[in-house]
Amino acid sequence: MVLAQYANNVSEGDGILVKFLMSMVVMATILVYPLPVEAKDTLIKQAEFDMNPASNFQIHYKSGLAGFCRKPDPANFSAPSQENCNVLAGSRFKLPTGTHEIQGEIIEINAGTVTLYTSGINFQFRLAAQAKFYCNGYSACWQALRPVTSNAFFESRTIINERNEVIFIEGFYIGEECIIDGWQKIDGALYLRLLSVEREQEEEKEKDQEQGKIRWTCVSGSALFPKEDWLIVGQLIFVLYDRENKIRRVYLPD
Repeated sequence: MVLAQYANNVSEGDGILVKFLMSMVVMATILVYPLPVEAKDTLIKQAEFDMNPASNFQIHYKSGLAGFCRKPDPANFSAPSQENCNVLAGSRFKLPTGTHEIQGEIIEINAGTVTLYTSGINFQFRLAAQAKFYCNGYSACWQALRPVTSNAFFESRTIINERNEVIFIEGFYIGEECIIDGWQKIDGALYLRLLSVEREQEEEKEKDQEQGKIRWTCVSGSALFPKEDWLIVGQLIFVLYDRENKIRRVYLPD
């Protein structure tokens, strides 16, 4: 507003300079306040990580930035799929030089460190000052990745730098309550026939099946199970899925 008032009280030559300065202010405003995420492309075509001394860790997107994973709709839940879950720490990027990736579960996390469970062992790492956090594909703070319960954890993909510090961590957590409707083994892999507990009326079971509420689901070879007997038709369980739609954990109700 000040520049606009000043522009009305200057000579024509000076006015050109003022207009130039005003245009610079507008451009700077656009850079500082970018378009909202909703206005950008919702698909990630390709993502690359680029280590930069000035920023320590930057993420460059070649085709927009939005949610990496759609949030599950509680009214019509279905297990995640590769089509609707393009996680950043997947096969769509190349690791920066000198870094490596660890996959596992987030057992504990605080402002300074994170404990990861992988290959049957807990490992603790320091968090880099500019570490990036994502929860189910959305940018988040570290608090969002804390254990859901004392024994229910986020699946994680973590990038460690050459100083053994975490520079990127993406947590994934999707689960649901089900009833075991059947099971079988195929080529050594366990498959569960599950009925989603979204309707309590038994007479609606046939309707559920027509809508895809009953489905066969593969159990991961590294899945963890309750110590008690649980593989029983009619048993109520809670399952956690991994990114490949496989069951990674099975829980019995308290």
